[in-house]
Amino acid sequence: MKRTLDDILYPAVLCAAAVLAAAVLVYVRWFSHIPLPTCWIYEELHLYCPGCGCTRAFEALLRGDILRSLRYNAAVCYFAAGVTVYLLTQTVQRLSRGKIRCGLAFRPIYLHLGFGLLLGNALAWNVLWHGFGITM
Repeated sequence: MKRTLDDILYPAVLCAAAVLAAAVLVYVRWFSHIPLPTCWIYEELHLYCPGCGCTRAFEALLRGDILRSLRYNAAVCYFAAGVTVYLLTQTVQRLSRGKIRCGLAFRPIYLHLGFGLLLGNALAWNVLWHGFGITM
């Protein structure tokens, strides 16, 4: 039987999600009192990079504040939802040994949309900041 991209991607995403969950637990337990570094692109160039707001968006998402997370950087919610749906549907499909065909298959367009959100976020914040003086 020929292996698909999802046969390779699923265990990698599952491991990455487990490592991220462990890192979040370690940070919350032992290092949450240490302030996170600021974005050097913003500090040096006074421009928002595509990743600006991701840390705050991730923290807001962990607290369950989805609207604030979307405001900081919508790509975080997009990727979190995509990874969650991918892992859940792939797990159900694999545990049922293919009897339940609900697995969300990987498509490059999903990544393109996510990177488009990152770039759109940077563009929007830079236009708002430079054009109207609005800050995150």
